[in-house]
Amino acid sequence: MHLTQQYDYQYQYSASVELSPVAVLLIVLFSLAFGAITVVSMWRVFTKAGYEGWIALVPVYNTLTVLRMAGRPDWWLALLFVPCANIFFVFTVMADLARSFGRSSAFGIFGLGFFGVIGFPVLAFGNATYRGPAALHKYQGSYPQQGYPQPGYPQQGYAQPGYPQQPGYPQQPGYPQQPGHPQQGGYPPQY
Repeated sequence: MHLTQQYDYQYQYSASVELSPVAVLLIVLFSLAFGAITVVSMWRVFTKAGYEGWIALVPVYNTLTVLRMAGRPDWWLALLFVPCANIFFVFTVMADLARSFGRSSAFGIFGLGFFGVIGFPVLAFGNATYRGPAALHKYQGSYPQQGYPQPGYPQQGYAQPGYPQQPGYPQQPGYPQQPGHPQQGGYPPQY
């Protein structure tokens, strides 16, 4: 063998996947079916919440409306464009949306977040009713339709029978009159 001899190392690699026209047609039909189910379900969810159904068809406006239905501020729309952080915010909004319809946060995370094609039809065509933005009522303890606080319960700090007043703490006066509730007296006088 001569040192000047050239070797021809040309290799041809081919890794192509060919789909039959029937497979392509099935993929397109399933995609259209899932898209139609999602659009109809979102339309119904929006009308249940008191919004116009056509909002489900407008790409950015429907996300803004979902934020409002869940009780989140409008500026959260910008957070959905932040890489990696948007995953947390999407699942938080889905959990709040589920609670806005009287469902659990777990339903929001798994049913609406991971399996939206199943969760949104359940929310849309099930017996769930819109109760108001859940994120706004998160720390108040209830939804406005439930009538909290209820009259007749003692207010915070009300002296309980059988428990003496702690030394060093002054007696607190009663709370101001709230509309629609009778005025409750303050603490009984100490003698």
